[in-house]
Amino acid sequence: MALRHLLTQPAPAAWILLDWAASRFSTISITLVVAYVDTMVFADGA
Repeated sequence: MALRHLLTQPAPAAWILLDWAASRFSTISITLVVAYVDTMVFADGA
């Protein structure tokens, strides 16, 4: 119940998103995953 309350309020949700976006580790990780998916999963057979 506490998590649902936390995510439905705009201020805590904004802080959670800000903290996630400001994290260097998650930003770099997501960038690498997207690059991998782009080159390996969606690679052209040509």
